[in-house]
Amino acid sequence: MTLTVNYWLIKRVTPLLLIGLALGQDCTASDDTPGITLMGECYSIENTTAIDRSWENLPGTISPGIGLLTNLTYLNLCCNQLTEDIPSEIGNLINLTYMDLHWNQLTVIPPEIGNLINLTHLDLKMAVTGPHTGDAIPPEMGNLTNLTYLDLSDNELGCHDYDWLGDWQTDNCNQHCDDTDECTAAIPPEIGNLTNLEALFLSDNHLSGEIPSSIGNLVNLRSLGLKENDLSGSIPQEIGNLTQLHVLDLKLNQLTGDIPSTIGNMTNLGVWDAEWYNPSMGGPGGQEADYWPAFDLSYNQLGCYEYDSECEPSSYYNSSNCCITHCIDTDACTGEIPPQIGNLTDLEYVILPFNQLTGPIPPEMGDMTSLHYLDLRYNQLNGEIPEELGDLSNMGMMWLYSNNLRGEIPDELCNIDVCGLDCNNSDNVFGGNYFCPPVPDCFPDYMIEGIGEYCNSYPDCPGGYTPIADPPPINGGRIYDGWCFYQSDLDNLQDFIDVNASLSGEQPIEIGEQNWMDWPDSYGRLSRLDFSNETNEITTIPESIGNLDELEVVNFSNTQITTI
Repeated sequence: MTLTVNYWLIKRVTPLLLIGLALGQDCTASDDTPGITLMGECYSIENTTAIDRSWENLPGTISPGIGLLTNLTYLNLCCNQLTEDIPSEIGNLINLTYMDLHWNQLTVIPPEIGNLINLTHLDLKMAVTGPHTGDAIPPEMGNLTNLTYLDLSDNELGCHDYDWLGDWQTDNCNQHCDDTDECTAAIPPEIGNLTNLEALFLSDNHLSGEIPSSIGNLVNLRSLGLKENDLSGSIPQEIGNLTQLHVLDLKLNQLTGDIPSTIGNMTNLGVWDAEWYNPSMGGPGGQEADYWPAFDLSYNQLGCYEYDSECEPSSYYNSSNCCITHCIDTDACTGEIPPQIGNLTDLEYVILPFNQLTGPIPPEMGDMTSLHYLDLRYNQLNGEIPEELGDLSNMGMMWLYSNNLRGEIPDELCNIDVCGLDCNNSDNVFGGNYFCPPVPDCFPDYMIEGIGEYCNSYPDCPGGYTPIADPPPINGGRIYDGWCFYQSDLDNLQDFIDVNASLSGEQPIEIGEQNWMDWPDSYGRLSRLDFSNETNEITTIPESIGNLDELEVVNFSNTQITTI
């Protein structure tokens, strides 16, 4: 028997076999090159440049062997049932430009992802289950400077400080706290290195900490979604550098302080941008397809919302019908709507309810001629409605409910449709304020019912009462500019200052913790005076305390009283 040796075949196959063994080959690809088996198929280690296995309901894990496909430029494994960690070997795919792993059940984003410096599109939405601690968003992601699209939304990257459970229809609220000692998942400052980003979505992740000022480096950004996290601190002034931004969604966080004046630089807010429109951001009434949520800061603590374990909690419901319990520390009420907001002339929606914004409604908002929907409910805005709002000819809904607005409703509002979209009673528009008659004839009775019952016609007060402009935020913020205080009660509080040197320099309305009655029969009378948390040492109670005949609660515990 003669053995014929094909030296050409040996010469060709042997190197490939050796290469395959060295690289971890476990199959031969359809092009007769060494391959690796991934998700039940054999892929050429040398020649595979694209893998699309989306929507195949694939189970199991992403094999570390994927790191052998170093010529891969496109990887789409979305919408499967892949579990466990994203393998660190993913970092070997240095030629990758597009990666989509969203809608899976993976657990950890490895720091090696920062090696993929050619990536332009990275989608991990609903891909990573948690919660995680530490660097849930690896700082190494800051190396991906070619990214134009990054979506990490709807994951559980952090852990929620509080988990509020409840049935919004039955007011059945059950609050419990998670162990938050290791809850540190934050937005890394390195995110500011991604200067080519045009879309950044980090919503629904329980991320904590502050929005890094480096976000102002993302000058090409057109859509920014950070809603439904636990972000705290102030909105950085640097956000005003994002002059190309069309959408800013920060709702349902714990942001405090002012709306930065630099918001006025973002003149593209509200300009339709179909390329980066993200319907998952949601909208009122579930009208996601027709809703352009260009500027939504609702359900934060802008103004003076701060958690205080010693204060009396109250409740409201967020947009997801979850019951939220909160306490208000009114000593920090300083957040206002900046007049620069009037520069945003293309903006159609301004959504700022459920904050603690103070100060007046800027008359400059009358320049926002594209405005269609204005929601300022549940704040502490004061002063009068500026007549300039009557210039908003495209208005379809103006919600002002539950503020501290006063005076007369301007006739100019008859020029616009304040209640055309979703309005069937006065609460939506004017209720929960301190407006005075007369009311313009253009409004139907149901819309103006009850107006005048708590009229604040500053600076006019009844005899024996004194108006105080811009008083401190007592009564949980419900004391507004122009409130009429009973002068005799103010005089008796002055007596406390006169006999206690530690109170020198303070105004009567500023000492201790005070509550003043706000119902018609006892309007403007002092009902509660509490010095138990007073930092100054109270040593003397003046005789005139007996003249505070509407005083119901007084507390001098933890003081140094020596003279009564």
